[in-house]
Amino acid sequence: MFKNITFIPLFLIPVFIFSACNTKKSNIPQDNDVVFDTLYLSQQMFLDNDPSKSSCNLEIRLVYPIASKKMNIDTLTNLWTSCIFGQSNTGISLQQAAKSYIDTYFQRYRQDAENFRENRFDKDPLSALTDSSYFTSEEEADEPRSEFYSYYETLTDTVTYNQNDLISLQVRRVSNKGGSESYETFRNFVIELKTGNILSEKDIFIEGYEPQLRRIIINKLLKQNGVNDISELEQLGYFGVNEIVPNRNFLVDAKGITFIFNKGEYSAYLISAPVIFIPYEEIRHLLRENTTVWKLAEI
Repeated sequence: MFKNITFIPLFLIPVFIFSACNTKKSNIPQDNDVVFDTLYLSQQMFLDNDPSKSSCNLEIRLVYPIASKKMNIDTLTNLWTSCIFGQSNTGISLQQAAKSYIDTYFQRYRQDAENFRENRFDKDPLSALTDSSYFTSEEEADEPRSEFYSYYETLTDTVTYNQNDLISLQVRRVSNKGGSESYETFRNFVIELKTGNILSEKDIFIEGYEPQLRRIIINKLLKQNGVNDISELEQLGYFGVNEIVPNRNFLVDAKGITFIFNKGEYSAYLISAPVIFIPYEEIRHLLRENTTVWKLAEI
């Protein structure tokens, strides 16, 4: 028997938006003489202007620099904005970039909802009712979805280190597009205040460092997982470990360098993102001399 099919209206309405710029100094160490402020934005939009329908939800919580004695503040804030929102946002304020990010996020949600509607209802009615791609779970195989999913996303940043002319910045994004699992990604940046550059591995390590660093990373992975060889890692859900390379996704602090490999890089999505900490004493021979990180390792 055919069930009534409800079409998805593609009109969305903003429900609330709240932003705050905290004038208090953030409790981030001030060793680099950088002053930070906070930004909070939250917005929700419903399909069909109806709070009982699916919604799109975005929350942004950020710290960002507002004063610096070691680096031009405009240059630093531009760099900060590009780290969080991408290089296409260089030259505009963090607040403007956040608003653009929100607009794009909701635009994509609108487009996804439209695509769902077209794919869902442009089919033959009988095939639409029997197509398992429109079921939310095996238990609901007799009840096809007639309404689009809700989306949720949180975007945050964290200053993990702020000393010795270096700032380590981590940007974390948690996204859920209707499934039971959320997808979490980490993007890491190391800003050198003296040069105004984001450090790459080639700024830190000597030429030809990759093979030795690869072996160190693999050994760390083996030890973390309590196994003895790569085949055992593969049984746990890792893949391509023999070809693992430093991925430019790292943080530094006073004790060492931390690489993060996001889900899907060398491991299944069900496995937590591998976090590989390497103390300086294990890689001192690979560090390029007279660099800021080399000097940090010598302290």
